[in-house]
Amino acid sequence: MPGIRWAAVVACLLAPALLPAQELTPGTEYRVDAARSEIAWELDASLRGVHSRTRQLSGTARVVDAGEDGIRLEGRLEIDAASFETGSARRDRTLHDESLATDEHPRIVFSPRRIYRTSSWAEDEALAIEGDLSIRGVTQPVRVPVTLTRRGERLVVDGTTRLQWADYGVPDPSSFLYRVRPEVLVTAHLELVPRP
Repeated sequence: MPGIRWAAVVACLLAPALLPAQELTPGTEYRVDAARSEIAWELDASLRGVHSRTRQLSGTARVVDAGEDGIRLEGRLEIDAASFETGSARRDRTLHDESLATDEHPRIVFSPRRIYRTSSWAEDEALAIEGDLSIRGVTQPVRVPVTLTRRGERLVVDGTTRLQWADYGVPDPSSFLYRVRPEVLVTAHLELVPRP
């Protein structure tokens, strides 16, 4: 039965990608290890792209229950909006004062609701997290494709998505010579540790 043996080998190779989602048991709580986590973004512009990243974040998540439609979550990830720096003091002032309005809205907040498969086991173990993202006082639902990796007790979440910054009331920072594209690429690397 070579076909069956080959199928077993393939299943074993793919199992590590599936395992973390299965291990998210109801009642389990996690906290974000900020020292090993990072949020980064990239904005394309006519002259040169703008990049920034931060480790100034905190958060917790709790697995509520699991069902056919995925795993329901409760939690909150908070990011210090003023901690994003772009390498230019002038640009940072515009980012903080005008784009993100950090005096009035010091935190960017993501509240996860559910993690679920976006394809069948026969195709791939593709996962996504959906929740609510609040920037500059505006909240929008988002869906972020993610991968989950188990490292000992740690759960590592990596995800990338594109956001239309106008959806969050962020004014267009473009000028006559400097044109900014209307979307930003956001990358998240979160390392979660179980709470006692």
